[in-house]
Amino acid sequence: MKIPAALNETNPCARSPGRIMLSGKWSGKGVFNMEEFDPDPFMAEIGKWGLPWHESFGSKLV
Repeated sequence: MKIPAALNETNPCARSPGRIMLSGKWSGKGVFNMEEFDPDPFMAEIGKWGLPWHESFGSKLV
């Protein structure tokens, strides 16, 4: 998949949805909010760009 240089230079959180849509992992007819798609491809993508994350279940909020 060839990504335009200008898109590749932007924030990973801004460019990742476009990359995921181009890969076909996110698709559909109509207009969608990013939050309506499966989050797993997005979370995996931003981890590759230096934004690691983890889930915490049952933790106490401060």
